[in-house]
Amino acid sequence: MLKVLQWNIRSIFSNFNDLKILIQDIEPDVICLNETFLNFNSIISISNYTILRIDRQDGYGGLAFAVKNCIPYRNINFFDIDLPQNFQIACISIGELSLINVYVPPDIVLTDKHISEISPYLLDPFILLGDFNAQSPAWGSGRRNCNGLAVEEFLRDSNVTLLNDGTPTGLTPPSDNLSAPDLTICSTYLALRCDWSVHQDTGGSDHFPISIVVEHPSASRLEQKHFSTRRFNTKRANWNHYGCSVLEYMNTRPINNSSDFIDMMDAAARQSIPL
Repeated sequence: MLKVLQWNIRSIFSNFNDLKILIQDIEPDVICLNETFLNFNSIISISNYTILRIDRQDGYGGLAFAVKNCIPYRNINFFDIDLPQNFQIACISIGELSLINVYVPPDIVLTDKHISEISPYLLDPFILLGDFNAQSPAWGSGRRNCNGLAVEEFLRDSNVTLLNDGTPTGLTPPSDNLSAPDLTICSTYLALRCDWSVHQDTGGSDHFPISIVVEHPSASRLEQKHFSTRRFNTKRANWNHYGCSVLEYMNTRPINNSSDFIDMMDAAARQSIPL
């Protein structure tokens, strides 16, 4: 079992006490935060957790993972991904399970192209979660916006499942109308193994925290420091493209350790070998 806390915290410093209360109540294994409001010089720590951050120099936006120190994980780097500057995304893997944390600011219109850039990293089993600023009656908002339309199309055309059950996840200013900009999307077969719920107190944020409990073999063997190999269909591989991709990565990106090497080979495989 893996316990995940998802929250657009709207400043980790301002709402740190609320976060500590949630940690005491839920005891999450992984915390996925949006709008941390940290810059490159900010220093933050959470007892018994390792923090992975993506910050903005202006001190807005930002996202973070916090993983319990006892849980082995791997940070997944994104190679050749073409997204707007403030469209933020991070990914970790715990065993076979990938967790992809996304923050789409309200001034970015989500498009099919953005989703297609992310799609190669959605390897089964996965959970894609975050504040997409995507509104749709399909998941509890009173209106539909462009981001909502893009997500609706993605859900319709892909083998994925939205875990949201229609419960609001946020308050929309200035009138604080209930809405649901925060989404949790997963592999279809994983959906029946996930328990998704929304907490009823926003704390100092304008978003409600979300709990996801994952019942998955990979999540139940966290003590095993083993990361399974993805099952690519090598019979349909474009080996010429794979070789060129590997050479390009080696010539353009530093490889400082074994994790960088694995990420490079994995990224080349995603582009050249179907599942």
